[in-house]
Parts: sequence; structure tokens; C-alpha cells
Amino acid sequence: MPDVTIDTYFDVHTVGKQEDGTTTTHFFKDGEGRWKMTPIFAMHVISSSEEMPSYGISLEYSNGYTVLMPTDTQHMIPQQLVSHYRKANRIYMDCETSPFPTGVHPHISNLIHDMDADIQKKCLLYHYDQPPEIPDNMFYGILKAGDVHHYPD
Repeated sequence: MPDVTIDTYFDVHTVGKQEDGTTTTHFFKDGEGRWKMTPIFAMHVISSSEEMPSYGISLEYSNGYTVLMPTDTQHMIPQQLVSHYRKANRIYMDCETSPFPTGVHPHISNLIHDMDADIQKKCLLYHYDQPPEIPDNMFYGILKAGDVHHYPD
């Protein structure tokens, strides 16, 4: 097949900050409603002197129910992310459990000690070396392979 591109296999939709400064979102149908997908920019790490951005995703259903996937971002860095965490009904939260925090992902100790309790209760933790040990009733849950979730609640 000549001239194979990503468009050959996927229905590609451009989202995010555009050259003219606007931010493009994407809408898709789900049953009777629809989801609005908005990219959330944050800094991932600084490697040498290079900034390495990360983009999370906010998914808002037509009834206002919002799922946040901050992806590879440090918890609440920058502070502008606070409004996204507060607005979300469910958060899929990266959670490092290594004995020595790498500074690349939020470490479970930071999520336990530094995260607001109202936000903790919305979080499903994932991306861990070993399942995190957490106090009872602190987080919404810990994701495991094969888990299935249906939204909106």
C-alpha cells in the first residue's frame, strides 16, 4: 500500500493549541450524549536543559460529568491544574511506588501527604511498580489490569 500514513488507520482529529493561539477540542458521540475532549498542557520533566511537556486529557460528558487523565504530570504542577482536579468527578492518577521517587511521576507518598482529601477521593491510581499501600478510604481505588469502567456515573 503506497503512501501509508496515520490517517490510513485512524480517524485523526487535531486538538490542542493551534498556531493562531486558539485551543481546539474534539467532540464524539456516546449513546444519547457526547463527550468533549480537551487536552491539558503541563510540564512533564526538564531533561538537561530541555523542557519535556506532557498533555493530559479532560473528558466532559454532555451532562457535565468530567473524567480527568493528567497522564505523566507531577501532581498539581503547575498550579493552574488545580481547577481541572477540582472540576473532575473521576481522576485517573499516575502513581509511582518505587522506593526512591524519580521526580518523573507523582509518588504515592506525595499523593497521600500533599493531595487534598476531596481530590484523593476521586482518584483511581495506576502506573505503579508494586500496588500502593494506602490508608483505608483515602482514594477511590487502585486500577488493576482488566478493570472496566462505565461513564458517566
